[in-house]
Amino acid sequence: MLENKIWRWLDEVVIGEQLCPFAKKPRHQDKIFLYVSKAKSHETTLEIVAEQLSYLTNNPDIDTTLLALEHGYEDFFHYLDLVDAAQALLEELGFEGIFQLASFHPKYVFDAEPTNSNSHFTNRSPCPIIHILREQDITKALATTASPEAIPERNIAHTEKLGADFFKKYL
Repeated sequence: MLENKIWRWLDEVVIGEQLCPFAKKPRHQDKIFLYVSKAKSHETTLEIVAEQLSYLTNNPDIDTTLLALEHGYEDFFHYLDLVDAAQALLEELGFEGIFQLASFHPKYVFDAEPTNSNSHFTNRSPCPIIHILREQDITKALATTASPEAIPERNIAHTEKLGADFFKKYL
């Protein structure tokens, strides 16, 4: 079941390996909402993005939404087109400065990084995911974290140490 794979990835990789030092608290407080979409078109998926933005607005006790895309976004570049459209929608709906999007994909590749670099695993997930975060929570978390600017470099070094085989069992 996809939901179980996502929770396992979140618990054992993202939180367990501390790739996101901010994820542990909302996970343990049950403040992460997981929505698995079966939509196959940009239009329907964008409607779901809008619904999730409204859901977070109306449920301040939920910190963040993981919008998992079960179908239609296996191609990384097609997925990036969707993320761009979702960002434009977020702005159009007046949520800029309130929510922020982060992206995860099984084939995530950073520009200017060799395709075989383990650094890509910092943003690889069991399925395409659009992560909707509250900007105020990000600001608060960054303010209480020592050297937050060092997190990406630490994550790259850590993924190199863990190696591709570690991540493949979660993806």
